[in-house]
Amino acid sequence: VEFQALDQGGNQISYSEWNAVVRTYATCQILNALGTVFFNVTQTYDYVPPTMSFSWVNNGFLGTEFLSRDKQAKGSLWWGESLMSNYWAYSTRLMQDIRVNMTTAGRLGIRKGFIYFTPTGPPTDVVNLDFLNPDYRFIVDMGGGNFDVIAPGSALKNATIGQLEQKKIYPNIWIPVDTLAKSAYSTVLADLGQTNKPNILTNTTALEYFTANFTAMKKHMANAEPGPERDPFDAQQRSTTGPLRVLPSVIS
Repeated sequence: VEFQALDQGGNQISYSEWNAVVRTYATCQILNALGTVFFNVTQTYDYVPPTMSFSWVNNGFLGTEFLSRDKQAKGSLWWGESLMSNYWAYSTRLMQDIRVNMTTAGRLGIRKGFIYFTPTGPPTDVVNLDFLNPDYRFIVDMGGGNFDVIAPGSALKNATIGQLEQKKIYPNIWIPVDTLAKSAYSTVLADLGQTNKPNILTNTTALEYFTANFTAMKKHMANAEPGPERDPFDAQQRSTTGPLRVLPSVIS
């Protein structure tokens, strides 16, 4: 998950003071008559890309959207997109809050940075804060062409998201971005038809857990409104959502 503030386009800043680009990397394999074929798949999610027109900022903008939205036939992907867009909007607003708090206190704020996540290994509970391993770098513009780098250091080299949150390590954005990463992870697995890994989008309890904050989150966002869902996955949503399932994926 890569964050940037003033390095993004002016039209993007009109939607959100910060931008976040989410990229996932997966290695796939297919068995055929000649043996095993391996190939890499890269997914990029940018809710407010550089090409977004400023004219949409006051016209009910809902950001970029998946090619096919179907709440009944593709309930998992419907909620995957909703998770990603909501946590994108919430995380970028929190990054602005953190920068304002720093500069108000007379300290220099972060200009850009990234958090890199990798699965911890054997399948575990996707809700667990140890599900993904984090690594991170954030850049602080010191002026005069000088930069400072915020990195884990030896003391935090193997720290989990839960530990970073507990110690309130700067910038304390860990849990929202962890959820954004898990949302992307789950959405890609669902889109690729993979069922052998823990997935928010096939687990109603996990989906309820990660959407429970939607009501509070939507009160603290910039102009880039998320979608298609902005309300939690509750009993009412269950009745209007198709099965949370992963369908086989065809690559041709």
